[in-house]
Amino acid sequence: MSRDRLWELLADRATQGLSESEARELDTLLAQYPDIDPDSMDLAAAAVDLAIAAGAEPMPALLKSRIAATLDDAPAPVAVIGRRSIAGYIGWAVAAACLAIAIGAWWPSFKPSPSLAEQRQSLLSRADTIKGPWGEWSDESVKSEVPGVRGEVIWNESEQRGFMTFTGLPAKDPSKEVYQLWIIDERGMGQRISGAIFDAAGTGEVIVPISPRIKTKNAAAFAVTIEEPGGTWVSDMKRRVVIALPKKG
Repeated sequence: MSRDRLWELLADRATQGLSESEARELDTLLAQYPDIDPDSMDLAAAAVDLAIAAGAEPMPALLKSRIAATLDDAPAPVAVIGRRSIAGYIGWAVAAACLAIAIGAWWPSFKPSPSLAEQRQSLLSRADTIKGPWGEWSDESVKSEVPGVRGEVIWNESEQRGFMTFTGLPAKDPSKEVYQLWIIDERGMGQRISGAIFDAAGTGEVIVPISPRIKTKNAAAFAVTIEEPGGTWVSDMKRRVVIALPKKG
């Protein structure tokens, strides 16, 4: 799973639609990369539709090859939009217009986004950020399905965001099942809040951003379960992984 795959799915959705499994994969990736605008490709496709309405002649071969070469050095969203334009045979004028729109909108404001590790470190430096290690989430009735997972949670209540780190978390096939984070705050387990839907690389350390669907109130516990593709609004919490009780200091 990667940012490039997310851009590819957004472009496919805007130009040709997605299958049910691809739509679920897109939802999972959007949750993993909240900094990416989910509507960016749809807006670019709308601009292309307007250009198509005016008609266009076949693209000259030389221009087509030059545009393709330009795309190799373009930022990911520009490259994906441009390649979809050429691959879809929408005409040389439209392809050129699409590329110009994408570059004009993207390039002046393009700045490398801070990595997840950098964002996490910045949040961790704040005095009001809490943190805590993962512990195996088992009791007499239910055992953790993934023992031996290590890492921690950091959370900032005022900013309503945080990060999870994992080592030893096996990768999942998002078309079959995903990991989901649940935040338990002062309202109790009965009103637990979904904080992330994600996968894991299976090797090395994994960093996952936390972005709750609704505002938390004094978050106290963070628990990870295994759920169906796309996650769920209400979990029975039976497929357990790990739990953390972060504190200050």
